Amino acid sequence: MINAFDRSNLGLINEEIKTALKAIAEKHGVKLGGIRISFSPQNAGFRFDLSTVSENGVVNDRYRQSFIANAFQYGLEASDLDKTFSYGGKTYTITGLNTRRHSRPIITKRSDGMGTVFPAAAVKTALMLDRAKATATNAE
Repeated sequence: MINAFDRSNLGLINEEIKTALKAIAEKHGVKLGGIRISFSPQNAGFRFDLSTVSENGVVNDRYRQSFIANAFQYGLEASDLDKTFSYGGKTYTITGLNTRRHSRPIITKRSDGMGTVFPAAAVKTALMLDRAKATATNAE
């Protein structure tokens, strides 16, 4: 029996909740996002996101939707979503936008699967450089 909530016992409860929610999400063909917990010693609250999955397997989470709706405010285009660019010798794919992250709002996935965030200006510059290289290559 739990007399007070703490990180340890909520971690155990969270794992059970996550297992149950994953089963429900799979049953309905949606994807479970992250689970966020807030608590005091006497109360705990859980918040989670569910997202639809497109026919090609892309999860339509809130960050993808945010990119589509707000990319223009960062000097990017909605069509830049899922585009790849090179930075520091590695390849990244744009996967979303977190408007709460002011210094690094662009969410990407590196070619090895690692999630990374970037400043919008760096992504815009990298996309322009990659486009210029592609144009130069096509002109040859």
